[in-house]
Amino acid sequence: SEYEIINRVKPDVPPEEYLPYDSSKGDVPPMANYFEGYRFHVTGLNHGANGFPTTKPDYCHSEEVRMLRKVMKDADKLAEYEKYLLDDAEIALFAYGSTARAAKMAVDKARKEGIKAGLFRARVIWPFPEKALHAVAQRVKAIIVPEANLGQMIYEVERVARRDMPIVGVNQVGGIPVSPYDILNKIKEVNANG
Repeated sequence: SEYEIINRVKPDVPPEEYLPYDSSKGDVPPMANYFEGYRFHVTGLNHGANGFPTTKPDYCHSEEVRMLRKVMKDADKLAEYEKYLLDDAEIALFAYGSTARAAKMAVDKARKEGIKAGLFRARVIWPFPEKALHAVAQRVKAIIVPEANLGQMIYEVERVARRDMPIVGVNQVGGIPVSPYDILNKIKEVNANG
């Protein structure tokens, strides 16, 4: 697929007046290119307009709201996902990350055994692909959520499905990947329970 490249707005002030996180100009502040004379500090902490850490509650709150607004206004565009064999699926798998490979293999094996399974693979988990997953949830009988943890995304899947239906996890911890055979066994179990 192709993506439209949208160049960031550049600063309209000289380097000595530049504030890299000045949100007074909109949700996406102007950003200078590296090596063009503008200096800025990059941190993952809450930071002021100058880029240096701050703990001022009102400022931190307004910036966190701004960043959330910036993402959520384009949530549908940013929520990347793939659908695999879901058109006629009765059981959907929701998977992400490396577990999605095992899930895809389990879907293929289930199909060979006559079970109509499909995969919804979230390529991005935030923003969560709510609309697309909700639409899938309205068409299937059950959703299986394999995860390499004790269950985190299953709660988002339950929230988005908004339906009384089996939503079950296949969980694996201890540094061992989720096996496609464990997922396949859960598909068979869910299919047998109807």
